[in-house]
Formats: sequence, structure tokens, C-alpha cells
Amino acid sequence: MSDKQQPDTPDVKHVYLADPIPYGEKKLDHFTLQRPRGGALRGIQIQSIGLQDFDELCKLVPRISSPAITVGNLCDMDAADILQVSHKVLSFFEMRAS
Repeated sequence: MSDKQQPDTPDVKHVYLADPIPYGEKKLDHFTLQRPRGGALRGIQIQSIGLQDFDELCKLVPRISSPAITVGNLCDMDAADILQVSHKVLSFFEMRAS
């Protein structure tokens, strides 16, 4: 982890892209994901998230990312970066220690 990379927490995951994507006038090389709450999961097939279904990921990520990552942004991502995003999202669904 470089000096500028932030560590993940149970409620916030930092995604650092190996291949930055176009984002407005610049290239985006990182963004954060917030733990989804009930409202963000509305209409999401949670079991499909567990199967790393790209279409379900495209519904959820725009709701929990900052800056907002669009479906178009996800479609522009390298496959390895998409897999990283998927793993970070899946980590929100792991049981937390009491």
C-alpha cells in the first residue's frame, strides 16, 4: 500500500484502479464504496451479488460509490478492476464479529 492509499474499514472500502478510467475531464484512479444499507439494496438480487453477477453489480455500485460510479464507468473498467470492485462489495456481506 502506498502512502496515499487509505486502509479499508468494515464500512468503507477503497478501490484503487490498476487501469484508470475516464471520469469527466480527468482520469479516475480510485473511489470509495460505503457499506450498503437496506435502501441501497432495494431491487437487488443479493444472491446474484454473491455470484459476482455484473448486472447486479451495475445496479448497486452507483448507489454506494463516491464519487458516483456509473454503469458506463463500470463498463469502461478493466476486468481485473471489476473483479476487485466485486470482491470489495462482497466483503460487505460477510458476518461481522459481535
